[in-house]
Amino acid sequence: MSRRLRIRCGCRFAALTLFLVAGQGMAAESETLGYYDLTIEMQMPHLDEGLRYATRRDAHCLDRRGLSAAFTSLAYNALSDCALEHERQQGDTVSYELVCSGGHGTTGAATWRIDADRIVGRLSVTLGGKNMTFSEQVSGRRLGDCTGQQPGTGAGR
Repeated sequence: MSRRLRIRCGCRFAALTLFLVAGQGMAAESETLGYYDLTIEMQMPHLDEGLRYATRRDAHCLDRRGLSAAFTSLAYNALSDCALEHERQQGDTVSYELVCSGGHGTTGAATWRIDADRIVGRLSVTLGGKNMTFSEQVSGRRLGDCTGQQPGTGAGR
C-alpha cells in the first residue's frame, strides 16, 4: 500500500471516528428530557371514597431511559418482581408492557406522551387473582434543562 493511500485511509478512519463520537454525544444529550415539576396521582377505585386518590408533587430531572422506572408504585412489595419492558415508540408516545416474574398473574401497561413542554405517563395495573386495579399518573411541566443534576434526581426522592 502506498504512503498516499495509507494517509487517505487514516484520514477517513479519523473522520469516521469523530463522526461516531459526536453522534453518541448528541444521542446522549437528546436522551435527556429536562427538569420537570411533576404531579403523581394514584387512583385506586376499589378503596373507599376517601382513600381512592392520593396526590404528591415533586421535581425531577428525567431522561428517556428512566421512563420505565419513573412510576413510584413499581417499588411496592406487590410489584417487586415486575418491571416495564418491551418499549415501543411511535411519534411522541412511548409505551411499555408490565412483565412480572412471580407467576401471580399481575398484568399492566404504561404509556408516556412527551411534548415539548409537558410529559404525561399512565401506568395501569390489574393485580393477579383479584378483581383489583389501580393506576398511577405522572404529569409534569418542563421547567428547563437539567443543569447540574443527573437524570432521575430531584427534590423529594
